[in-house]
Amino acid sequence: LLGTPHPGYDLIVNRGSSQEVRIEVKGTKSDDGGLVNLTQNELTQALAQRIILAVVSSIRVNDDPETGPSASGGSLDFYEWQPSKPLLSFMEIQKSVEGVNITSTFQIRPKNCPFLILLNG
Repeated sequence: LLGTPHPGYDLIVNRGSSQEVRIEVKGTKSDDGGLVNLTQNELTQALAQRIILAVVSSIRVNDDPETGPSASGGSLDFYEWQPSKPLLSFMEIQKSVEGVNITSTFQIRPKNCPFLILLNG
């Protein structure tokens, strides 16, 4: 869905004929998952439907003057928004999560976010 006007996620994966999973992908050079930015729309969609957050950390960026920048490496973790949490407003979540940026986007630290469950850890 890349290029689609702001659906709130990057990919749709179909697992069989009855299960559809939406995935939002984020990347960071940080080794521990670091901070990732989410837009208000991405957050709203994640709270309204099942969306998995895929975070690629430890990305190496190479800036070759002849070929241009490229990325390699990385470690992939999958997170799911906790279904037991009540639907919270964007501002309520911003007040609860460390490292927030009070604009139309905010930052979360996935490994320490109380609203996320690590699925593959």
